[in-house]
Amino acid sequence: MRSWLKRDGIGLEIGPLHSPIAPKRDGWRVETFDHADAPTLRERYRESPGVDVAAIEEVDFVSDGRSLVEVVGETGRYDWILASHVVEHVPDLLGFLKDCETLLKPDGRLVLAVPDKRRCFDAMRPPSTTGEVLQAHMEGRVRHSSAAAFEYGARSVVLNGAHAWLADDCGEAQLQYDLATCYALFQRALASGEYHDMHGWVFIPSSFRLIAEELYQLELIRMREEVFRAGAASEFFFVLAKNGGGPHRSRQQIALDAVEEESSGLGALTAKGCARTKAVAELTASRQAAQERAEAAEAERQATEAALRATERALHDVQAALQAVRQSTSWRITGPLRRLVTLARGSSANERE
Repeated sequence: MRSWLKRDGIGLEIGPLHSPIAPKRDGWRVETFDHADAPTLRERYRESPGVDVAAIEEVDFVSDGRSLVEVVGETGRYDWILASHVVEHVPDLLGFLKDCETLLKPDGRLVLAVPDKRRCFDAMRPPSTTGEVLQAHMEGRVRHSSAAAFEYGARSVVLNGAHAWLADDCGEAQLQYDLATCYALFQRALASGEYHDMHGWVFIPSSFRLIAEELYQLELIRMREEVFRAGAASEFFFVLAKNGGGPHRSRQQIALDAVEEESSGLGALTAKGCARTKAVAELTASRQAAQERAEAAEAERQATEAALRATERALHDVQAALQAVRQSTSWRITGPLRRLVTLARGSSANERE
């Protein structure tokens, strides 16, 4: 992610907690935005496993219910904004993107790391849609819906006991919570006007890509895809910029990509699907190996033909040179001498016999 940041520019990192991507201690010109100030964060996470509270850096802006732009209080300030595993938590995704756009300079970048729902506890939830993003923005949501709270609990799974996994991991997915607990989450979210932290949005790489492109085509945001990277881990990377070139794929192609990705992710969650996924992977690897062998054989054939053509050209050049010598004046003049030499060699051979 750091490779997409302007090293000598000024940036904003959102929600870094104890593991910033662009830490101040390493010389980055960065301001941070989080849900509490540094002393509160250190105290709140003091007993949390895996959190090094000593690594929590000073927070420049604290969330207080206002928009990101209102809290920062300045437009066009940043060369880059960095948000790792943040967008799935914001109640109004479109509002968040518009705020980032306002805070960025004309050539600025929004760099995102986003959880891939196929490889984490969201695996059984359906991907979020552009329509849902539009609805949340029109409602001006400042907290997630009670329906999202229920789904967040009711469809949360672990695979082989893990909350996140790699692309080639398979097993038997298990629901984490009983139904009564999930209904309690629903009722609490319904009755409370407070924000409850959760994954309110769920993405696979192409579904997020589709949402971003559709929001751009609807002229609701001016930022467009500049970089898209999906890997084997439980996250993918996305860079939006006002001068981004776009996905270079049609909406229909991206939508079809999303359907295929969704299907591949579900295959890892059951023993039957896992076996099928592994069989398909083995078949694909076998076909790839056969294709590579065929390509290597074709390359060898082409190299042999090229060498043969080069030999033929060299032979032709030698023959042409020899013909030129034979047709030359000196060749004709020395003809009798060559015949005498030939006769002399023949006589010498007869005498030896």
